[in-house]
Amino acid sequence: MFYSGILFGFSFFITSIYWITNSIFVFDSSLAYLSPFPLIILPLILGIFYGLMQLINTFFWSLNISRIFFFSAFWVFFEIIRSTLLIGFPWNLVAYSWSWSISFIQSLSLFGVFGLGLISIFCSVGIFSLNLKKANIFLCIFSRSQNKAKIKGINFIKKHEKTTKEKKGGIISKENFIHISNLKILDKPEKKIKSGDKK
Repeated sequence: MFYSGILFGFSFFITSIYWITNSIFVFDSSLAYLSPFPLIILPLILGIFYGLMQLINTFFWSLNISRIFFFSAFWVFFEIIRSTLLIGFPWNLVAYSWSWSISFIQSLSLFGVFGLGLISIFCSVGIFSLNLKKANIFLCIFSRSQNKAKIKGINFIKKHEKTTKEKKGGIISKENFIHISNLKILDKPEKKIKSGDKK
């Protein structure tokens, strides 16, 4: 978990503070030998904070709902440390992701930058902690873009599933997607026509 946290932090910062390297070349190209520091070393150092966060999370992780609170709290806790330790580096905080919305960013006056970050992380983790498979979330988004829907009880397909520790494998029936052009919204249930009645 420690290394996965570092990898996440490194990927997060290398894609968001790479512009520092550009500024070195603009300011003085003779300082090009310094470019590996903001491009590689700095994101790696900042990634250690996320590695430590993940390491501590392993001690408090559980299958109940408390994992959402611990994860959110430790994320913001390490953001505070990263922002204040030594000279501090309060860049790319989660709360900054709301800078596009004037309405949301005004809540900083109530919650502060770390409070808004805590709320953002908590809500995000809560959504992805629902009893939903990641594949189903992806398929839901993909199917909406393709004008398809999955309706319970129709359009079944056969699928082979492997045996796992949680469930037994075999051939199962699952609902498949159907194009929305084959669907109709009903405001009221249609009246069933009995045999012998006139239409």
